[in-house]
Amino acid sequence: EICLPVAAFRLQMAFVARAYRVVPLDDLVDALGAGRSLPRRSLAITFDDGYADNHRLGLPVLRALDLPATVYVATGSLDGGPPMWTSAVRALVLAARGDLLDVPGMAAVALGPAGTRHAAVRALTRTLVPLAAEARERLLAETARRAGVDLQRALGGAMLTWADVRELAAAGWTIGAHTVTHGNVALMSAAEAEREIVESRDTLARAAGTPVVHFCYPN
Repeated sequence: EICLPVAAFRLQMAFVARAYRVVPLDDLVDALGAGRSLPRRSLAITFDDGYADNHRLGLPVLRALDLPATVYVATGSLDGGPPMWTSAVRALVLAARGDLLDVPGMAAVALGPAGTRHAAVRALTRTLVPLAAEARERLLAETARRAGVDLQRALGGAMLTWADVRELAAAGWTIGAHTVTHGNVALMSAAEAEREIVESRDTLARAAGTPVVHFCYPN
């Protein structure tokens, strides 16, 4: 539901290169802020979360077409950190056996047959959004244990490494902040929201060697 073959992405980007004027996000934001007109059919390419395929697959495609891009990175899951919780939900629902998923302290989630579980993914994701990051991580780990799903194994290598982030920055990509844990900032205390935003920004700036001035709200 959220993935597509690299051949389809390559075709889409080839169309974009022909039909649009792809601009760096900085140019777009600067023009809007100053009230300047953008070139006709301007478009900015962005990626969310920090998945490894942005580097492994996306970078070669965009580099071949000389197209700039921005990637918003949730820093807590990089380089072997806890799996991105939204990815963990998807992996858990898709891999669980049976028709029900036993979630501690909550009603069991109806799964349905394999291949038709995207509604269950969305339902469980919505249920977990309000939880604090630590509570959500514990709940997913226990749910996975009960379901016999190894999330670390299922999601190993799914996220960027810090070396990947540096290479994307060196290739001209804009690096944007996306919090640490991909939590819903609007539901956090002010202090927690500030910590998530600032820590994500500063960690990325150190890794990329350049200021990080863009932020994308998760969820």
